[in-house]
Amino acid sequence: MRKGIKFHSIYYRWILFIFIFVTMVIYFIGEGKDMYFEGHLFNSKKLCTILNIVWIVLFVVFSFVVTKCVISKDGIYLKKIDLTVPWEDISNITYTWINEFSLYQHECSFYNVKTMVVYRHDYKPICITNISVLSLFAVKFFSPRTKVDIVFPVLTTLFNVVLNVGLLYIGYTTKLLTIRVKPELFLTLLALYCIKSVIFPIVMLKITNMKYGNYLRHENLSKGRNPNVIHV
Repeated sequence: MRKGIKFHSIYYRWILFIFIFVTMVIYFIGEGKDMYFEGHLFNSKKLCTILNIVWIVLFVVFSFVVTKCVISKDGIYLKKIDLTVPWEDISNITYTWINEFSLYQHECSFYNVKTMVVYRHDYKPICITNISVLSLFAVKFFSPRTKVDIVFPVLTTLFNVVLNVGLLYIGYTTKLLTIRVKPELFLTLLALYCIKSVIFPIVMLKITNMKYGNYLRHENLSKGRNPNVIHV
């Protein structure tokens, strides 16, 4: 199966956001003016403008690099394992965040893997990792009868987007002196990011396991991934 809506990996967004955040910090510290770094003079506004253009170009390019799946009227095609899951085999589809905070397999990360979980009637569930929440709408478009959890995943995704955009907006419009005078702004952002990074993944995974069975778990030192779930 090749015809349908292709969905690509969104993992690059996590990496690009780190670069965008660092660029914003440079602008924030320099306040858009000239600044010295290791004896070199440069204009922080011009530098950040160039860097942001580079990040936008990379965002567009990587949006079409790694294909995760193709959703069509025939079902969901998984490119990595060359498998088509027909709609009649699917019982439910949901979307959750799986936290990778661990030392499992020598990894250490706070990244929340955005995952679409495909539950099947007679086979193991399939976790399609690093995929956009828009994939849920594609499922409903091609298979309206398939049971799909949409509301909560969309709300958490919107919260994530608004929080990230808000952080960048504050960084580019707020002066350094304001943060010194009003530290509660920094503390509020820190609290919101803690909720997003820690509370949301725990709640989402707990709700998912309560509804569909205890298949999913956050990766950690002692467990890692559940062997009864296919990850692609």
